[in-house]
Amino acid sequence: MSTQPSAPTTHTGLSSLPGTSSESDVLAGEQLHQVSSQLRRFHRILDPSGTGPTTCEPTTPALVIVHDEASCPQTASLIECRALTDPDPIASLIGLRAEPSWVIVGIVAGALARSEQPTSDESSCGLVHLLHRSGVSITTIERHEAESIRLGPDPTIRDGRVPDVCRRIFDLATAPAPADMTRFVLDAWLSLVLRSALMRPGLRWPEIEQLSLVHHLVGIPAPASPSTPAGLAGLTRSAAASLDWHRYRAACVALGGCPVSDLTPHAIEWMDTGMFARWSSASLPGTDELLDLLEPVLDPTAFDRLWATISLCHPDRTPEPQPDR
Repeated sequence: MSTQPSAPTTHTGLSSLPGTSSESDVLAGEQLHQVSSQLRRFHRILDPSGTGPTTCEPTTPALVIVHDEASCPQTASLIECRALTDPDPIASLIGLRAEPSWVIVGIVAGALARSEQPTSDESSCGLVHLLHRSGVSITTIERHEAESIRLGPDPTIRDGRVPDVCRRIFDLATAPAPADMTRFVLDAWLSLVLRSALMRPGLRWPEIEQLSLVHHLVGIPAPASPSTPAGLAGLTRSAAASLDWHRYRAACVALGGCPVSDLTPHAIEWMDTGMFARWSSASLPGTDELLDLLEPVLDPTAFDRLWATISLCHPDRTPEPQPDR
């Protein structure tokens, strides 16, 4: 699990919470503060491994559930921690629905944090993310021998695997899906090309173009002769513009699952469109990684055309130039 913290936002008084619009949000924020403090006191977020002053070993991730005091038996604890032992602890929560007594859900886990600087190194940290059923959330990032970073409590909808899964447990909407599907269409195409090229190295340009579904998506027959990179890039942008995540999600449910993420129809329906879009996109390697993997297994001329097509699909972001052959 990784987290990319932005600049810390520290609130000393709940009366001045940015974005908080009601007294109920302030009360939710106070409750989140109390639970977060208790978890950081009693749950070992960072476990020093003894191999160095800055080396920490993350503890087992846990799902945090805070029950409503009125509906919780006096002998039971209001705060429940369920260990998440699956290889992907967040994926194991897909499909979970909050019970009526649940007031807060969250995740406590070890994580990797890095600053927004491109050259910064990752460092071990502890993550506490808590969400009130009203939609107010707080995130605390505990760093070994460093100041903690806190986001919230506030009603801001943040995206990411942890915030997304917590919001869906309460059946709350997640952050919107990206408006443009071009990157997803390209990465799905490149993944198909890579799969074919690993079985049959040396794929040529006509075979690579045939693996693209853009002609079908825009409703025109495949050309009799190979397209130019500019022509295929234009069709790809048109195909991506004709799609939207809501319709793609509905199609995956109808067709029995998502082909790129292996999500079942039940899992897709449990997610909303925003979470589904981010989960599906994250299931594919990134464009740069795919190009690095494709270069040694494609015909050199075909790779040059593929690289040109990708760069023309993203006029504002050209992939890293390839060395001269």
